[in-house]
Amino acid sequence: MKKNLLLTLSCLAIFLTVTSCHKETPVSDVTIENDTYTDLAVTLDGKSYTIPYGNSQTFTANAGSAITGQVTTSGGTASAPVGITLTWPLDGYNFPASGTEVIPIDASSDYFYLTLKNISGSTVTQIIVNNGLTAQTTDNVSIPSDGNIYGVGYYQAFSNSNLQVNLYNSTYLTWASLNLPFTSNQQFPAVAN
Repeated sequence: MKKNLLLTLSCLAIFLTVTSCHKETPVSDVTIENDTYTDLAVTLDGKSYTIPYGNSQTFTANAGSAITGQVTTSGGTASAPVGITLTWPLDGYNFPASGTEVIPIDASSDYFYLTLKNISGSTVTQIIVNNGLTAQTTDNVSIPSDGNIYGVGYYQAFSNSNLQVNLYNSTYLTWASLNLPFTSNQQFPAVAN
């Protein structure tokens, strides 16, 4: 009887040791919200994702684990960006101990998003933003005179930011001052007429 009791206790000790090793690691979520005007390209832990503008995506991992990666966005396309590319590093974020952490992605007030409605009667062929400033950008585009609103791209925002739109018929339009509000996710809606 003593031998059976010792054997039973030994088996119980082995069972308790084995079952305690199979403790599940808690998981949590991080949700990336796209508050910008364009799709986000997200690289998270070596994998690529796209989050359409106005949407969000939730990622799940072990609670407390570190996040590595970045978020980028720009106007145009990935192969032909227009304006400047905005980047937000994700390094330094961790998955929370429990629940969900929301990471809103906003374009800071240092940038603005340009939209253009062309009703000029001629195709817009070039856009110059911040003309004469060190942050000047020149983008070759093709925006038809069809009355639709086109998203162009992101640009640096200054109190003296300006815009020049060159047309196919060799004329141009200028906005000497954009009078930006300097808020997150600000936009300048230009109308070429």
